[in-house]
Amino acid sequence: MSKVFSLLMIIPIWFIAMLYLATITFYRVESQSIEDWRIKTVVNYCTDSAIEELLEASDLGMDYADWGKFHVDPDLALKDFVDTFLLSYRLPLNNENREMIKTNYIQAFCVAGYDGYYIYDHRNAENGGYTLVGSPKIPYLYADTTKPGRYVTYALNMGNQRCYKLTDATITQAPSPVSDSECMKIINTRISDDLMERVDRAYTNGWLQSVYIPTSMTALTRTNPVQSPTVMAFMDNIDLDTMYKVQAFGIGGSRAKVARPVSAYIREDANGNMVKYYSYTDLLPDGINNDQAFIKEVFMSPEDAAEAGYHHDTLYMN
Repeated sequence: MSKVFSLLMIIPIWFIAMLYLATITFYRVESQSIEDWRIKTVVNYCTDSAIEELLEASDLGMDYADWGKFHVDPDLALKDFVDTFLLSYRLPLNNENREMIKTNYIQAFCVAGYDGYYIYDHRNAENGGYTLVGSPKIPYLYADTTKPGRYVTYALNMGNQRCYKLTDATITQAPSPVSDSECMKIINTRISDDLMERVDRAYTNGWLQSVYIPTSMTALTRTNPVQSPTVMAFMDNIDLDTMYKVQAFGIGGSRAKVARPVSAYIREDANGNMVKYYSYTDLLPDGINNDQAFIKEVFMSPEDAAEAGYHHDTLYMN
């Protein structure tokens, strides 16, 4: 009887042990998932902060339309990214912590500008370790091989406007040889391929994931195509607030979006009355759009101008 009882007692003990192991495993997986989500969120916020820092350092003019003046300083973007990351984990802003983030956690960092991009990855340091090193500006090169026996290279830009044409030893300006969509596809492919190459270097034993930046918004979720100056970062093996390293894969891309300001002013209507109107700044005639005596206020949307008491100006808006 005692032997049978002992054998029966093994069953609840075994069940309790399995329940305990399942609980511990579930807790570990959930904790890792939460930390993985947190890291990706932090990375996205950090890239947002970096692109905002670049905007503040740029002089794009009133309508943000001239991306050629977008000041792309990769070191400034990297510094702001690292500082924001440190603040997110409540760590002091000092050089030691900055170097720790760059050396241990940032595997690749990219700043895509109007006519080229910069990319950081790990390289061997003189002291025997490795450090995060940035590249010189890499242009968006496109080799035109459509004409047999003639090899022409173009340096494209995000606006797909007049680009540089490289033939033999000469560089001249020329119209873009590709369409807008094809231009963005070339730029996105070049950046994503370069990022994947840097990731492969960071993981000598191979990396099972892939880095793909779509050329336009697709049905894929949590993607961000490069259509204007962008900051991207890939971080991994972060163990700041956990007992184990989180194997988190995350790329945060932030686009600096074009703003179309609305100018508000007072002019005489057809009946001779002075009326408060608004119109997009770029639709106003030359000489008026930048006349500070004529322009009373500037808004970021027609809705804001309407709420302030201004009316749609059919003379310029239609």
